[in-house]
Amino acid sequence: MKEFEKIIEQVFEYVHEYAIKNLQITPDNPPSNWTDEESNKFTEYVHKGFKKGQELVLDELLKYEDNLNELNRTLKISRKNKDKELEKVFQEKIGLINYKINILRIFMDFIAWQFLDQQYYKVRRFYDMSKKYNSRPTLLESNIESIKSAIDYYHSLSPLNFALISDLTSFIDIGDILLMDNYKIIPIEVKEGRRNEEIFNFLFKDQVPKNIEVIDEKFLKQAKRMLNQAKRGQLLNDVLQNEKGIDPFTELKTEVIKESIELKTYTNEFEKMLTKLKDKNYSYNIIEDIISIGIYQKDFIMAGEILIPFLNKNMFGKDYPVFNLRSKFQLATTEPIFYLGLSKKTIFDILFGRINVIISINIDKFIELCNLNGLEAGYLSKKETMKRKQKGEMSLFEFEKKNIKINGALIHGLIQRMVFDFAKPSSIVEYLKIQAKEK
Repeated sequence: MKEFEKIIEQVFEYVHEYAIKNLQITPDNPPSNWTDEESNKFTEYVHKGFKKGQELVLDELLKYEDNLNELNRTLKISRKNKDKELEKVFQEKIGLINYKINILRIFMDFIAWQFLDQQYYKVRRFYDMSKKYNSRPTLLESNIESIKSAIDYYHSLSPLNFALISDLTSFIDIGDILLMDNYKIIPIEVKEGRRNEEIFNFLFKDQVPKNIEVIDEKFLKQAKRMLNQAKRGQLLNDVLQNEKGIDPFTELKTEVIKESIELKTYTNEFEKMLTKLKDKNYSYNIIEDIISIGIYQKDFIMAGEILIPFLNKNMFGKDYPVFNLRSKFQLATTEPIFYLGLSKKTIFDILFGRINVIISINIDKFIELCNLNGLEAGYLSKKETMKRKQKGEMSLFEFEKKNIKINGALIHGLIQRMVFDFAKPSSIVEYLKIQAKEK
């Protein structure tokens, strides 16, 4: 992982530090005092860094996809030969490459979250919840060369433009490119080849192909796909602009729910725990009687995987859900780790396994807190949970084969934020109370 860490160091510098280092920004001239020219210069250099970071991430992802293809071929052979030991070796290699891919993607997610004002409600609109968990398009089989040509074109129009390749992120499922153009966000589909040009002109410019025989079943199928893409883009724009409309993926009526308060986090408590690692190889705390969190290093690096479940059983009498913070990198719509307010060193220690962060949530205590604050909280029955699963409603926070409901709705997204975004349970409850009043 040492060589890979060097690559990530370089990506971090491009995406997070490029403008600051190259413009030599000092506290003597804070952004609040900048002229329009200075602000534009800063944005230009931020985007220069983004471009360099994107190029490097794309090269690395293409390399790892190629490696995965080869490993999957050899894995099939080992399974065919019933070689269990070799199969395990290949599975571990595949797992490591997938982890590296997830790390590379979070830098592109960070850029996307910036463009979307770090707002969950905007991020969710770009993500197709119905698709297979943690699945992304294959870059090697995409029209990546056409997309690269398109982003070069958009970048040439203005130094303030930045075109993000959607497939490099974990969650953008509308458009091949997300373009930041004069502070406006525009999803763009990239079409290549003469046939696509003919279909586009046929649909949107009323131009019938010169050779009428090209309008065959394949032509019409691609035309339908193009129309659906255009429709999704329009529905997305309508929802984001009007804060209500039709969801671009489910085609059901939807209303945007903005966050009425800024959620408070337990980042400060986490940082205090980190300081204890100077004297010992573990640190443990319980946040608001609900979130159990342990940080482990060196000889204790794997201890949390055993200790946290053990403590749950002995202190609370139940096997509450337990998560490794690195699971965060597999979740499409979780806030990138860079927004947790942690130092670069801590982030890299987490990314590269020098510290292990294990988190658990006492679901019963959280339900109790909700009910004490006037919310109607409890568990769905096993039968109702299964029904919702069959409808495609999945939750990471199922407990004893039952989902949690608050005021009649599943809130696994908010529980996810308590675990992976360090949101305080009390702050989540305040948010839910305000939301209930506004309905």
